[in-house]
Amino acid sequence: MTQEHVIALSMVAVRNAAPKDAQVFNFSIDFLNDAPDTLVPDVKVVHHGRKTMVLDVEIKDLDETLIAKALVTMLL
Repeated sequence: MTQEHVIALSMVAVRNAAPKDAQVFNFSIDFLNDAPDTLVPDVKVVHHGRKTMVLDVEIKDLDETLIAKALVTMLL
């Protein structure tokens, strides 16, 4: 799987976790390992304020190996 696929998976996971009218303000991703064909995203809300929301995204393979880590700031 390419880095573009990992980015797309991260964005889909963020969109599913954030309110539908939220807009991406900042998106930062670090690629830590090569990506296999099957990936699992995990999104955690780090901050949920009145105007912004910060999400931590971990992309792992089926063996729980961390493939990529993203930090996303959303405007609410």
